Amino acid sequence: MAKVEVDAGICGFKVDIEAVCEDMQNVKLDIKTDCPNFPKFIEEIREVDAFQEIEPDTKKGKILSLWPKYLHCAACPVPSGIIKAVESMDDINIVGQAFNFSNENPILVIDMVSLIMKKMNSKLDIKITNESMNEIYKQYLSAYKAKTLLDWKPVYSLETGLNKTIKWYKSFFNIQNK
Repeated sequence: MAKVEVDAGICGFKVDIEAVCEDMQNVKLDIKTDCPNFPKFIEEIREVDAFQEIEPDTKKGKILSLWPKYLHCAACPVPSGIIKAVESMDDINIVGQAFNFSNENPILVIDMVSLIMKKMNSKLDIKITNESMNEIYKQYLSAYKAKTLLDWKPVYSLETGLNKTIKWYKSFFNIQNK
């Protein structure tokens, strides 16, 4: 939830905006003000698509496209305040960010390759050339950001995830179990 208070300036009206988003896209707006020009505008923007509102093309969003129809002051800061309320919500701010998803258990590449080969019943030989320079010996993906911002947690262990992935690939490529 985001709350914004806008002091509209010379007109003396204050506007309280509360924005709530439950699906990371559609935002419900609760706007309170004594400004007589706002009731019909507020009705039309009770729910908005956050992605359209924060889009640089202002014709896509309801807020800026409807503003001239109801509000008669070109300098009114309220539409921008409403967009800031939509934009400042945590759920919307994750759009475009990269996340790592991992069980956060470090595993050597050779161990991962060996595990996959075992599960695939592969008889291929592993060839290690030691030609890479400056490799990080122990590395793994940190899921801290996904856990913190998305409230994400792993559902499967590495073994179960590999089993499901291998099963899917075999089905997709119509590979018979050997």
